[in-house]
Amino acid sequence: MLMDRRGTERMDLVRPAKILNCRSRKFIAAETCNLSQSGVLVKIDRSHPVSHGDELEVAIDWGRSPGLLGSEELVTGRVVRVASMDYVSQSVALQFARRGAMVSAA
Repeated sequence: MLMDRRGTERMDLVRPAKILNCRSRKFIAAETCNLSQSGVLVKIDRSHPVSHGDELEVAIDWGRSPGLLGSEELVTGRVVRVASMDYVSQSVALQFARRGAMVSAA
């Protein structure tokens, strides 16, 4: 587990996820990279531009309902960092609006 910018321990976690862009109201397929009580790092396709400060909602597929994620599983966060990973992917760091929200959703 790493501790750095978040100030809370992060756990490596690779799981399918979905992101709701609150501005466009469109869903984006995502994959988590790591998770902490204060935020999550996700990987998304670069064809979905997001910017620092954007409000997004994220839901992680914990494997309870294959392929189905309900709106009650969405947790609100704000983009605090965006970085290119390669030609097709970007990493997006989200800080949760409510600390521990994703952990309690799991």
